[in-house]
Amino acid sequence: MDPAGVSDEPATRSLAERSARDFRHRPHGANRPAAVHSRQTAVAATLPAASRPTGEADRAAAVAEQADQRQADYFLRLLHQNRRMVEHRIEGLRKSITGAEASGNAEGASGLRRQARMEEQEREALTAMIEKLQRRFAAPGSAQVSRAGHGSWSARTAGR
Repeated sequence: MDPAGVSDEPATRSLAERSARDFRHRPHGANRPAAVHSRQTAVAATLPAASRPTGEADRAAAVAEQADQRQADYFLRLLHQNRRMVEHRIEGLRKSITGAEASGNAEGASGLRRQARMEEQEREALTAMIEKLQRRFAAPGSAQVSRAGHGSWSARTAGR
């Protein structure tokens, strides 16, 4: 089980494990689906929904919305986990910078500062992704989360 809470799936054969025979005797284009005109796809996608009763369409929309919300929750957990790891690395780098400066190793401190800046940029990127996901999947009428907040998303949204 991975740290984000999703179970492992059975492994498939890698490209290296496949033999040349797997690809040799197939006619050209056999691996690709037939080309479909984009208009046909759009029309075909709307026809079944139009012929469905309203209750079924509502239920299908609710199921899709729940799936989107679960996926957003998963990615939020994953992004928060990554941000916590980056923050931990930044703390370690700051301690190392202090130690390098105390021992007079200016060159080492400079390299550590560069690494810390890169980690801070990574943290900012993760924070921006978290905020965008929260805005996209926020409950209707809920307040926006500020950039300064670094606590867990569920703790900030629990009072809503």
